[in-house]
Amino acid sequence: KGKGKSMLKKEMRQLANATPAEIIRGIHGGKPGAIRALAGFVFRHEGSVPYDELEHDGITEALLKILQRCDESLASVFGSTSDRDMVLLPSLCLSALVKIVIESHNTEVVCSKIADGISPVIKCMVHERRVFF
Repeated sequence: KGKGKSMLKKEMRQLANATPAEIIRGIHGGKPGAIRALAGFVFRHEGSVPYDELEHDGITEALLKILQRCDESLASVFGSTSDRDMVLLPSLCLSALVKIVIESHNTEVVCSKIADGISPVIKCMVHERRVFF
């Protein structure tokens, strides 16, 4: 248990000053610390988040990829088992998708990507097989 936490902390330190593209690659690569790094990036740049740049770098697909893993345990997806994280991290992913739609200059394309990839997430939300929804 302690080893996983120390690896997550190391990952978080590595991603702390990462570019958005590096964070998104981390999400695609399944690094649990990457979604936290994204949250930190958005928080640090509140009011000036480059949503179009994030979209260009593949943030929509990365967030959908995380959410589509809803049949897995929270620890394997987000690197955490805390009740707080169980609620906040999936919610953060969904909120980020909404914010990207609102802020993007390419709303049709973003909405189309979300529509194409959201089906597994909806199934997790409405079926008993869900783990973190």
